[in-house]
Amino acid sequence: MQEYRYESEEKPIQDAPFLKRWYWSLCVAYGFRGVGWNYRVKNIPKTPRMSRRAFVLVTLLRIFKYAFLLDAAHLWMRYNPVFSSPGASITSQGYILRCANIVAMTLFRMDYASSSITYLALAVITVAAGFYEPRYWPDLFGQWRDAYTIRRFWGHTWHQTMRRWLSNYGKVAARFLGFRPGSQGSSYTQLYVGFILSAFIHTLGDLMISPSLLGTSYWFFISQAIAITVEDGVIAVARRAGVKESALTRAVGYAWVCWWFAYSLPRPFDTMIGYALSSGRLEAVPPTMIESFGGWLGLDVGSALRTLFAGL
Repeated sequence: MQEYRYESEEKPIQDAPFLKRWYWSLCVAYGFRGVGWNYRVKNIPKTPRMSRRAFVLVTLLRIFKYAFLLDAAHLWMRYNPVFSSPGASITSQGYILRCANIVAMTLFRMDYASSSITYLALAVITVAAGFYEPRYWPDLFGQWRDAYTIRRFWGHTWHQTMRRWLSNYGKVAARFLGFRPGSQGSSYTQLYVGFILSAFIHTLGDLMISPSLLGTSYWFFISQAIAITVEDGVIAVARRAGVKESALTRAVGYAWVCWWFAYSLPRPFDTMIGYALSSGRLEAVPPTMIESFGGWLGLDVGSALRTLFAGL
């Protein structure tokens, strides 16, 4: 108990009543990012500094934004035949639509939009009710503009909810292997241990759905560590050659990150879609809000998309 401390605690927690100690323990166990605690993990987005009313209004607008993105993903998947045709691949429609298919799957299947909506809804409720201040609700995901390397994508842009305990196991493994803290050996040990454990966890999730999905997620996560290692090597060579970070190098970085995920994500996504189609577990996507709003304006959004995909 002496290792962890909440920023507003005035007395040691061991002197607190039982119920408070019990609640404190739950917060330590399930406060994955450590917001407000002395173990706050690295690279969490900056905490908002605004009044309760402003925070609630801004967050409600952001919930609407994510709801729109999720609805757009549903709309795309509803009319794109690769999501309903057995044996079809999300790569079969050319590179541009491959990227669009990946974005739709990321918003929908990888829960980027839905988890953001849930998180922000909890933020609105607890802040409006006075249970928490806005500063205790930093964004769940980081900024996409920070994702100009694969390392930065996983370390800054994607959620950091698993970072605390994954990094702890990585540090233990590095110490066991005799690497000094801060050394390159320690850094790469933590990198590979983190992705191996993440791969194992996601593999368990695959097995919970069906044994036929075994390995779907595993190689994807292992490949991320390998790609980061190669990426680090290229960056190191470029720096020794005198290349400095600039708008141009970041543009190259964005292109590299887009290419990498366009290469590494289709295989697991195709497997998921194929399983859903073959097992009859693919849920029919109902008419979306965008379609309904378009119909109110006299626009047939569905027909327009059918025409688009029929011409491919």
